[in-house]
Amino acid sequence: MAESDYHGVMDISFPQVDPDAETSEVEQQADQLIKIVLETGNRVNILAIHLMGEMTLTVALLKRLQAIGFPVLCSTTRRNVYEEENGNKISRFEFVKFRIYPNLLQ
Repeated sequence: MAESDYHGVMDISFPQVDPDAETSEVEQQADQLIKIVLETGNRVNILAIHLMGEMTLTVALLKRLQAIGFPVLCSTTRRNVYEEENGNKISRFEFVKFRIYPNLLQ
């Protein structure tokens, strides 16, 4: 889907976010990731950025990316939950589409 809609995909791994980290540390992680995106963007034509991950880092990145002018997308899924006889639940996620994030800068 992304390949056909956006003519190619480049993956930048979303880092682990320490659950004990302070907001300022998460903001620093966002700044480091923005540098990577901008360096990579000099080598490719970025049409949109797919952003999913730990919520505070996602919001920090979203604000920065929107300020630069990138369209930022999330993926939507359908969650199918199956309950086994022993009570365990298994969730399977089915991709549906990409959705653009609301503008946080307004």
